[in-house]
Amino acid sequence: VLATGGGAITREDVRKAMRFNGLVVYLKAKLEMLVERTRANKNRPLLNVDQEPKDVLKRLMIEREPLYTAEADIIFEIDERSPIVAAKEISTEILKHWPR
Repeated sequence: VLATGGGAITREDVRKAMRFNGLVVYLKAKLEMLVERTRANKNRPLLNVDQEPKDVLKRLMIEREPLYTAEADIIFEIDERSPIVAAKEISTEILKHWPR
């Protein structure tokens, strides 16, 4: 499992590596959930600026979502699920794409 971050998806070499080296699962969340999850985290340089974090996240989503969507083998919307339920559903989807 590799979780990309820090704008990694914006780099063509990273997208190429993702495309050819595994199954890509895009965990898609609504803007409100991202704002809530990142609110207390001070280790996010792009959100620790003079702009409203929600505005920054919205801009990043507009820029990056098409890239994640284009590379994803599976797009999984996580908004209303608990982490345990989401993990079980994701593993089921992975097995459909990547049988033993």
